[in-house]
Amino acid sequence: MKSFRAKAMQRISAKSVRSAQMIENKLLSLPWRLSKEQIKWLNNKAHDKRPEIRELAQEQLNMRFHPERLAPDDADEFEDLLLNEDDDENEW
Repeated sequence: MKSFRAKAMQRISAKSVRSAQMIENKLLSLPWRLSKEQIKWLNNKAHDKRPEIRELAQEQLNMRFHPERLAPDDADEFEDLLLNEDDDENEW
């Protein structure tokens, strides 16, 4: 009976490793533009109990939805491009 338990635990462990590898592969091969279902799935994986899955999902979310973290210096340049209300009045 003891060997049956050991084999069962070994199979469960192998399945969980395989599952984690499949999720990591899916996270790394996500398209840039995500559907609503993919965004929901990605948000769920960002709260996964496995730290490697959670970190990778957070990285994917940050790349897609937080561009200010990628290039903080560009924010000043963007603000310069915006028209002020005073500028509009002076042009006419």
